[in-house]
Amino acid sequence: MWFRVRVRKHGRHRDEPVAGGPEGRRAFLAGVGALTGLAAIAPATRAAAQTDTTSPAAAAQPPTQQDPATEQPGDQRLGPAASTITGPASAATFHRGDDSWSDELTGALRVTGAVDRAHAFEAGSATRRLQVWSTGDGVSMATSDASTLKLGAQTRWDSDDDKAPGGTGFTINRPATVWRQTAEDHKGAMIEFQQHLDAGPHEYGIACENAGGTFEVPAAGYKRVGWILAHYDSPTAETRPIHQHLNFETCKADLSTLITRFQISWGEDVALCSFPNSNVRIFDNRELRFGAGNDVRVRFERAADRLSVTGRPWQFGESVRIDPASGRIGVGIGAATPSAPMHVQRAGDGNTLLVRNTAPGGSSGATIVAEAQTTRSRLLTGGLQSDSVKRIGIDASGRIDWGPGGSSARDTNLYRHAPDTLATDDDFRFNGAGRGPIVRSANGTAYRIVVADDGTLGTVRV
Repeated sequence: MWFRVRVRKHGRHRDEPVAGGPEGRRAFLAGVGALTGLAAIAPATRAAAQTDTTSPAAAAQPPTQQDPATEQPGDQRLGPAASTITGPASAATFHRGDDSWSDELTGALRVTGAVDRAHAFEAGSATRRLQVWSTGDGVSMATSDASTLKLGAQTRWDSDDDKAPGGTGFTINRPATVWRQTAEDHKGAMIEFQQHLDAGPHEYGIACENAGGTFEVPAAGYKRVGWILAHYDSPTAETRPIHQHLNFETCKADLSTLITRFQISWGEDVALCSFPNSNVRIFDNRELRFGAGNDVRVRFERAADRLSVTGRPWQFGESVRIDPASGRIGVGIGAATPSAPMHVQRAGDGNTLLVRNTAPGGSSGATIVAEAQTTRSRLLTGGLQSDSVKRIGIDASGRIDWGPGGSSARDTNLYRHAPDTLATDDDFRFNGAGRGPIVRSANGTAYRIVVADDGTLGTVRV
């Protein structure tokens, strides 16, 4: 047997067909309260349904009565032959067997009996109905044919552990909502977002990879644009079927296929966050920060048109260290502080620094250029690591000075004295027998100046 009830709230009428039966009628009134937003308990009007007497089997059963412990003045009972229930502060009439009705329900009701799904309150059509019933840990809602349950209004979920006014007992053990997957290989979206789009060209948004461009919508309608879900297995045929993550998915250019854009692993003390199928953009003058104290910050400064790195030194393995504060770079120094703007060292055998020009036809530019502001400024020094005064030094004038190393000053030099003239302030010695300076005569003949065994000078043509 079926009932149909007209409910009026805020001046508007709403039709609700309701399944009959002894438990169904009990659940019906509770469901009306849930659908209309009426209070769960009110003394003005209460009701309990009795056994359906329209069928021969039901007529032989005794009436089901309201629990006396819950009855209050003004409560009305629905008897075996009754078809109308009214209360002193409201009126409710339920007609059985046909669609003729013109009555209204106002006030509030308490109804018990929908204690499991088999005896749930149902509202809807003969083939598709909303079901509401109580369970051991709450109240359940479903549809009779497993179809979509749609809410056509804004909704809010409150989580309040102690049910105190103002919600003073919030706790993670009573979340506002729970989405539960009932199989290990479940992949379907826990939350799906759909966007209605008109047919035709649309501009890509500011957050898109192709911002400023356009994309085409072939047909108007709701498009599956996003998912939020968490799962373990993936039932699809993939090389890595175990996923184990919370992920955020958006649709591809076809406005239908959804793929993961951002995912966070679960079941680990330290989770992994990753961005498959995504690029990551940090907008102008916003920072990418590292460390609990924002120890390293990376920011693109639009006005200066540069990438700025500030904070602690950067270490790339054990090979390269960059100190943003001092601007120094160390190569091969481990975690040590660079002792110069460019500090390169090598512990093993081989070249410490290789600078190579690979231009096939040579280059008019220098492979290494060293510059200074004065002629006496040092361009290059060299010696032992233990030398406090390096053994060789070349200054910007081209002068070369030598010394014994250690802490002793350099004492030997060679420099340009005048145009076409080299000079030294020290002695110049030829240690090879028969060796000496070579000079060229006015006619272009070259002679070596040699010293005989008796100390006399002579020349040998070369």
